[in-house]
Amino acid sequence: MTSNSCQSPGENGKIKLKGRCHCGRFSWEFLHPPFATRSIGNESEKDPVKGFRPARCNCSLCSMKGYIFSTFLKPSEIIWTSQSNLSDASSYTFGTNTVHHYFCPVDGCAIAAYRDEDNGLVTDVVAVTLNCVYEADGRDFDVEDIFKRVYDGKNA
Repeated sequence: MTSNSCQSPGENGKIKLKGRCHCGRFSWEFLHPPFATRSIGNESEKDPVKGFRPARCNCSLCSMKGYIFSTFLKPSEIIWTSQSNLSDASSYTFGTNTVHHYFCPVDGCAIAAYRDEDNGLVTDVVAVTLNCVYEADGRDFDVEDIFKRVYDGKNA
């Protein structure tokens, strides 16, 4: 995402993101709200910014893997452009076993996290791993260009 050029919202005020795992077995696309972007002099998390700020979770798994997650989506909002979909991925749970972390069984790339139980937050939603997104509205996408927030998964 060079110079934040993918921030022109399209359909329903959202941008179209495309992602894939490393080996290509899984590929997908989905619509997402425009991202908050860093600008010179706006480096503090406390500074007001417009746009969605993806979560960098600090739980033990996410901090080890460096996951950065999209907004919550309904599973039906992800369009699988490959033969494989989330049901073909490997999954891993830990702790409360309410969040399923899905990854490609061939190359190990994280695809998404799915919450299927109601624990007072949200249920039946998917957060896509933005680390595997390569394109936004037809332009290159770099997750490092996005202004992020920290989700305290360690203490959740």
